[in-house]
Amino acid sequence: MIPAQNIVAWGSIVSRADQRQVEQDLIICRALIDIFNDLN
Repeated sequence: MIPAQNIVAWGSIVSRADQRQVEQDLIICRALIDIFNDLN
């Protein structure tokens, strides 16, 4: 579970209509970072 404060903070960076979309965007971004960090 992602803390609500992190979702709100990320929501100020990305423009999404719904908090659920902000949370999904944050999860996807975090996953991509982890994937590409593993490649190094």
